[in-house]
Order: sequence, then structure tokens, then C-alpha cells
Amino acid sequence: MPNAATQVRSGWIVPDFAFLCITDAWNSRPTLGGERFLTDREVSARLKVSRRTLQDYRNNGIIAYYQLGGKILYKESDIESMLAANYREAFR
Repeated sequence: MPNAATQVRSGWIVPDFAFLCITDAWNSRPTLGGERFLTDREVSARLKVSRRTLQDYRNNGIIAYYQLGGKILYKESDIESMLAANYREAFR
């Protein structure tokens, strides 16, 4: 018999399945004009740099961004293009 932690008022639910549904809902955020926009926290996590480093990239014109009030947003395709443009082949 399943434990009490997996029971829901309307029936039974598998915790892993619920987690996957929540994760899918988060990853399928709506787009604007078919483009996904990322926050500075998301970009810094993906690039593994600090938010302060992202600010330096913005100040030096290294990374494209949008500023709406105090909110900074990055187009996902711009980030991917920047990474592709700065790719260096191994020389060995």
C-alpha cells in the first residue's frame, strides 16, 4: 500500500510524475513572436558566469539585451548566436 505522502484527495498520484509535469510546464513558457526570453539569472546559470559578469558583458557590448524598466531580458537565439560566433576549434 502506498504511503500517505503520495495520496491526494481525489485519488493517488506518483510524485515523480507530478514533478515532471511541473518541470514541463516551466520549460514550455510562452514565447513572444516565437522567441524565448531569458532573465539574467537564467543566462548566468546557463553560461556559468556571475550576474556581475553579465553586466560587464552588457556594458562592453559583448552581449545583446533588452531593458524594460529595471528588468533585463536576453533573447535565447542571441545567446546561442553569440556562443556560436565565439567558438574556437581545438588546434591539436
